[in-house]
Amino acid sequence: GDIRRQAEWAAARLIQIAEGHREKWPLMLKDFAKLPPIAQNAVLKWLGELNVNSLSENARQETWKQVRELVQTHQFFHDAWWAMSKTTVESLAEIEQKLTPPDPLVRSKWLFENGTTHAFGSMETPYEERERMHAEAQAKAVREVYEKLGLDGLFKLGSNSQFHFCTKIGDCLAKSGLLPDWQNLLPEKLISKTDHERGIALGYAAGRRAVEGDAWVENLPLEEWSAEAVGAFALILNFERPTWQMLRRRKADAEPFYWRRVHPWTNHLSEDELEETIEVLLQNGRPKAAVDALSEAINVHKMKPSWKIVADAVDLASSSPSSSAEGDFNTMSVWELCEVMKYLQADPTADQERLVVLEWRLLPLARHDHFEPKILHSELSRSANFFAEVLSVVYRAKDQPKDE
Repeated sequence: GDIRRQAEWAAARLIQIAEGHREKWPLMLKDFAKLPPIAQNAVLKWLGELNVNSLSENARQETWKQVRELVQTHQFFHDAWWAMSKTTVESLAEIEQKLTPPDPLVRSKWLFENGTTHAFGSMETPYEERERMHAEAQAKAVREVYEKLGLDGLFKLGSNSQFHFCTKIGDCLAKSGLLPDWQNLLPEKLISKTDHERGIALGYAAGRRAVEGDAWVENLPLEEWSAEAVGAFALILNFERPTWQMLRRRKADAEPFYWRRVHPWTNHLSEDELEETIEVLLQNGRPKAAVDALSEAINVHKMKPSWKIVADAVDLASSSPSSSAEGDFNTMSVWELCEVMKYLQADPTADQERLVVLEWRLLPLARHDHFEPKILHSELSRSANFFAEVLSVVYRAKDQPKDE
């Protein structure tokens, strides 16, 4: 009909413009799947006849990226109504191979970035199989980059990538066996000023331990490393008492560096280990992390830690100023604080005086559905001193600033 003829005329006009301006051809790839057949065929013809060496490095990389993403998306969603024909996708796949950059760093960078959900297999491919394919591609990329560009190449590969991708690079390096001499990375890069170097070093250490076991850890001269480096290294070890004891035995001054950064996983802890965890987190200025750990332990793992220790965590979390390490309360941390308060309120042996103080301090959270004072009102009617304190807060003196 008229719409089809107009679309074909517009496509033909685009082709005429692009033929006179070669730099316009890559722009047509952005909406390639939406182009009418006449335009798609013209772009495929141009790409097929293209002399790759005539493109600038940036133009080649951008064209390859767009073609690669087209192929991956339409192979993955091959049954979708909007998917291009198998023949068109196969033609694009051949062109992608021709455009693939020779530099292993350039052609591998995307494997360590977000957006790879549709890069492997198809919708029929099980998730585990797609993850395996991705991991194999990452391991191959690390090998190729290291063999050609060494450690500096891997650091460039990890630059601008999220931390967990950097640890993956290090893990692949360790498991490849290409770097048996750990001194090339450890301990120096564990305390590097750049996140991606630290991530690669941590991933490498974790990979070596996974392959060689705890004997590898025991043979490392941790006593000779700086306390900061040992504290960072310990982050790859299981979160359990043997790790804490090892630190205390081999490098006691590394403990603060470890406890200020470690994520307190509680799923394998005994109640005794949980309470030790909370005490040490509080000693190292991490009350919000302590509340997070308690929330998981109480609500998920049904543990019953000491009322006093839980109250200490809530007390410090609600009264301590925000630190750069822990940041301000967010929706999740407020919910966790409220859930932990419910644990304190439900205990019939609770210290009532202290519970009143905590409820009063957390009263602003009553506007959330997750928190409701239980004994605050009865304490107001029972204690004249507390009643006076509340009045002094609500009704300020004339010379006292309202926002104080």
